[in-house]
Parts: sequence; structure tokens; C-alpha cells
Amino acid sequence: MAAPKGTEVVATKKPEVKRPRRVANQIPDEILNDPQLQEAIQALPKNYNFEIHKTVWRVRQAKAKRVALQLPEGLQMFACVIADIIER
Repeated sequence: MAAPKGTEVVATKKPEVKRPRRVANQIPDEILNDPQLQEAIQALPKNYNFEIHKTVWRVRQAKAKRVALQLPEGLQMFACVIADIIER
């Protein structure tokens, strides 16, 4: 298809897609080896993976003042224990 007279066709460069930066997702040893945290986690059942270390790390990393927990109905009985652990 030819361009009508008086118009000019200009080739454009595709926009460059910027990907988000990757941040190291490794939990620091001071959190993984914290004896108080380990002791508190012992109060939780072993058959569930609550990812407490990861949660504590993300809360500290974000310098969060307030954290909300969302748990399925069957796990709500552990909400207070988990909240106490995260609060420390």
C-alpha cells in the first residue's frame, strides 16, 4: 500500500523494555541463626511451612511499622503465635 502524496513514512525504533532489577533474595545468616527466633518457631507445628525466617527478613527489609496476617481458616489458631514472633 503506497502512502498518499504529501505524507512521509518514518521508521521508528521499538521502545526499549526495562525489566525490574533483581535483588538478592538470600535471607541473612543473622536471621537464620537467631537463637530466639529458632526457639519461638519451635512453638509452631512441624508439618506446616510458615516461612517465618523469610517473613521476618521481608518485614525488616521493608522497615514495616504494621503487618497484616492472612491465613486460611484452619491455620488461624496459629495467628497469635506468628504475630508474636513477627512483632519481636
